[in-house]
Amino acid sequence: MALVSRTTERLMARVDSAVGTADRKVLLHPGASPAVVRSGNEVAVAVADFHARVGIESGRRSLEARRWVDAAAVDRAKTMVAPTCSGGRG
Repeated sequence: MALVSRTTERLMARVDSAVGTADRKVLLHPGASPAVVRSGNEVAVAVADFHARVGIESGRRSLEARRWVDAAAVDRAKTMVAPTCSGGRG
């Protein structure tokens, strides 16, 4: 049972990584990012259901897609506070 648990946890780590990547690239792919998050949540539900059926504890919560507007605001804020490269030389 430990092998099954470790294997499904590795699967979920890979899904979480894909969701994180999609979330960071929401500005480039505003339609695909929420779809990846939804798919990741569907996989998480299926794995949690499987865990329940075989008696493995699971305590995951749903992931949320970052909205394009929120991502744009964060990106803009980062751009506004970026230091200049001149370093005082001129």
